[in-house]
Amino acid sequence: MRKIGLSRTALSSLYHDNTQRYDQETLRKLCELFKCGVGDLLEYYEPEQHL
Repeated sequence: MRKIGLSRTALSSLYHDNTQRYDQETLRKLCELFKCGVGDLLEYYEPEQHL
């Protein structure tokens, strides 16, 4: 997205939950675009434990 300086690939990875870590600058740009806080973009949940 040219408007915020992020590639389509980066946004697709975030959307499809295919990323291992979140870049601070990426989160800042998304928060500015959507006028929200990081907590509005991310949700933490415990991974499923397999027996």
